[in-house]
Amino acid sequence: KLYNTIGITFLRQTNHELSKKYLKDSLRIRKQIEDVRGLASTYHNLGNLLNETGEQVEALFYYKKSLLIRTQIKDYLGIAACQVSIANLLIKKNNCKEAESHLFTGLEIAKQCNAKHWEASAYLNYAFLYEKLNDYKKALESKIAYENIKTELNSKNANRQINELVVQFETENKKREAE
Repeated sequence: KLYNTIGITFLRQTNHELSKKYLKDSLRIRKQIEDVRGLASTYHNLGNLLNETGEQVEALFYYKKSLLIRTQIKDYLGIAACQVSIANLLIKKNNCKEAESHLFTGLEIAKQCNAKHWEASAYLNYAFLYEKLNDYKKALESKIAYENIKTELNSKNANRQINELVVQFETENKKREAE
């Protein structure tokens, strides 16, 4: 898991060379220990890396490998992630009809799993798709849906952080009072 996490970190820092090295190492180790769920995750992350670097054929290969495993193990959250990622790649390739099908599936599964991050991502990709199709009304509606979910997620995150600070403050006050 550590190599996968390091690979993701380098991907976020746009250090593609090191990201690929660590993700490939993660893949090798996960194959050796037969970590099926981990393999699906690493395949997906390799797909993300290759999609970002424009290697779309290879990215699609890894996304589909991840999707196959996640379907076999009934990892619905992972299936939603793969569907949305595949759609993103297909939109870049102007394969809008197939992208729309993947988005529909990904969004429906994300909603069923209450996976707000992937739901938001699906709506954002719908906005990109509809913009490419010159359907600006649907693009705007999708963008608004995306923004609403992102606002909800940010609000929940802010509330969680505030609650953690309150607990920390109260704990420190009780310690001081006890002294």
